[in-house]
Amino acid sequence: MQNITNIEELKQAIQLLEEEQSLKTQALKDQFFITYEGLKPINILKNTVSDMVTTPLLLNNLISTATGMVTGYVSKKF
Repeated sequence: MQNITNIEELKQAIQLLEEEQSLKTQALKDQFFITYEGLKPINILKNTVSDMVTTPLLLNNLISTATGMVTGYVSKKF
């Protein structure tokens, strides 16, 4: 940062800092809202289900496990 030598430069520096503070405050508010929405139980559930459906490895493991359980149950019945 450069040295401020007169009142006009001081006013400009203050104005720039106030604008920077305003932008950072708005960004913080936006991030808080995003975080707040993301932590709602329904959104956590939606994201979890969405991740399960879109992850092929997890979906394959789930299908394999379910198939194995059904096959074991059916073989015990016979």
